[in-house]
Amino acid sequence: MMLKSPYFDSTAKYLPISIKEAKNLSRDDFVRIVNALVATEKAYDQNANKAAEKIIEFYETQKYYNSDKNFYLQILAQLFSDLTFNIPVMREALYKAAAGHEIYFFVYDFSPEIIKTFNKMDIFDGAGHGFDFANIFGVPKGGPPLDWSDPEIAKVQKLYVDLFVNFAKTGIPKSDKISVAKITNDSKLPYIYINVETELKENLWPERLQFWDKMSKEFGFDWPEARKVVISNNDGLKHKF
Repeated sequence: MMLKSPYFDSTAKYLPISIKEAKNLSRDDFVRIVNALVATEKAYDQNANKAAEKIIEFYETQKYYNSDKNFYLQILAQLFSDLTFNIPVMREALYKAAAGHEIYFFVYDFSPEIIKTFNKMDIFDGAGHGFDFANIFGVPKGGPPLDWSDPEIAKVQKLYVDLFVNFAKTGIPKSDKISVAKITNDSKLPYIYINVETELKENLWPERLQFWDKMSKEFGFDWPEARKVVISNNDGLKHKF
């Protein structure tokens, strides 16, 4: 969505951008895109500028990005990933867990260099959308040749396949000595971080959930669901269609 390619070669003004533009993305570029596509008057009415300031400040204060990559490109990708994927699916997981469903969560962050180079995604840190599918379905026709005998690739594939096979068989995603914890309440999101060195972690990105919930309550617009909202008596969110 962000980068021009044979699939997303658009003449749109702001996104997608070329590889050259992405590599040289500046703060001014980031601010311009936020103002034009996120903190709009359609979303935030007369408070658009104030909303923009809060969004820009929040993402500029993120500290965990690879210093070898363009910082503003990383936070631009994070912003749109949060709005279109991360926050909606994290909320859904928490809501379903609170309603009594057995929910497990994973974050897939493994990205062999051959995939990133082939897809011209090496300017980003982390794995791209759908990179994990190759572990089960193989590389799509015309995709990069993966060496499944490579120790790191084989290790991640075994873990990934084990998690899904055991979940289908037993209802619990596990592999060898790793057993993923299920979400047990509506405030913490435990998850498995999948990479060459896989980890079980306690709570996924709580600051991002809190930020976008707070933005919704303060401005009456919920970007992760792209809807106007009204505040209920118990200080929760109700969607206005």
